[in-house]
Amino acid sequence: MQIFQVMFKRFFNSTPIPFPIIGIFLIIYSLYITIDTLSMQSTFWQFNLQILPLLIYTILWIGICFLNRNAMRSFIVFTVIMLLAFYLSPDNHFKKYVLSVLIEPLPINIALSFLILIFYQKIDLKSRESKNNMENETLLDSAAKDTN
Repeated sequence: MQIFQVMFKRFFNSTPIPFPIIGIFLIIYSLYITIDTLSMQSTFWQFNLQILPLLIYTILWIGICFLNRNAMRSFIVFTVIMLLAFYLSPDNHFKKYVLSVLIEPLPINIALSFLILIFYQKIDLKSRESKNNMENETLLDSAAKDTN
């Protein structure tokens, strides 16, 4: 139970306040879309795939809330890939249902990518500090075990 309290505290206290709020929104929105899509029991495979990019965005955003630098980079790269695929692909059902996630009607993923870029240095610095603190604690624990 204590590990969930630590993770909950780290989720909300590691990054600036907009990040965990957006993370909660993405989690709720992903669950809603997943339940909604699965409850329709559509045989239209493009419609069922709309969950996938949204889940990828959500997982990457949760990683950002836990100070994962690779998640920040991956979110931006995934946004660029989705935008390129959206604007370069022909109009079809795949574009309408899968590639338009977080792009239409508003390009939310672009706004989130800019938010990442604005706070990148601050989050990167905190990430490095927390990694160094964890390494120092590990060294102290191993030194304490060696003395016993």
